[in-house]
Amino acid sequence: MSLGKMLSENQTLSCLDVSGNYLGTDYFSRCVGPSMSQNSALNILRCKSIGSTDVTVFMDNLVENNNLKELCLSHNSITNSTKMCEQITTWFKHDQCSLQTLDIRNCQLKPGDLEILMGAVIYNKSLKTVDVSGNKVSN
Repeated sequence: MSLGKMLSENQTLSCLDVSGNYLGTDYFSRCVGPSMSQNSALNILRCKSIGSTDVTVFMDNLVENNNLKELCLSHNSITNSTKMCEQITTWFKHDQCSLQTLDIRNCQLKPGDLEILMGAVIYNKSLKTVDVSGNKVSN
């Protein structure tokens, strides 16, 4: 059973930690992404150091999720970090976004990405912690 199918069908799992498992450059995004718009139970998702470089599909579907409270994508070399930050901004602008903790340490954020993120923070009424340490966010 794939992670995506498990998340689509399971309505009781509140925390999933797949950290440290190499899941390929975009497998996690393609597999888990679509299920995130359907899952109504998961509150905590930790994906530290899973080898992801592309989280586009995952982030596109996260906009529909209103239960996730904690998201950790740290220590992944996101190749299009600007796109990811723009997608996070879109998610934050939705009233149903209930995220409280965002951890994107060491994700290869570039100068300008932090500006995009901080512009989005004003839209999120539930956010308590954002960790962007270990990124090159200034020239």
